[in-house]
Amino acid sequence: PSLRKPPQFSCNGNIRLYKYTKSMSFGRHIDESNATMRGDTQVTILIYLSTCQGGATRFYHNDKQQRKGRRRVQEQSFAFAPQAGSILWHVHGDQLCLEHEADPVTDGIKYVLRTDLIF
Repeated sequence: PSLRKPPQFSCNGNIRLYKYTKSMSFGRHIDESNATMRGDTQVTILIYLSTCQGGATRFYHNDKQQRKGRRRVQEQSFAFAPQAGSILWHVHGDQLCLEHEADPVTDGIKYVLRTDLIF
């Protein structure tokens, strides 16, 4: 048997419900880490409750040198399309979080539950 203990973590009790209707989006940002009484938030959890057209969560390659003061012409990105029942998680905080955004919804309604893992 291993003497190492698995990392202790919990789910943030601050659960948010986001609703995006046609043409709504969320601009480029990073998710900050927050201190709680149980530890620091370190992972974003997104649970997609509906399927819609558009509305993808788009991640950008982090290259702070090339981002200084101007947007790159041909940026590499990865888009995760919302599907009801799917879960997307990513590490967050200043040093590790990829810059990301929510593309505009083109049809339907996008519902997302968001919480964080605390370590």
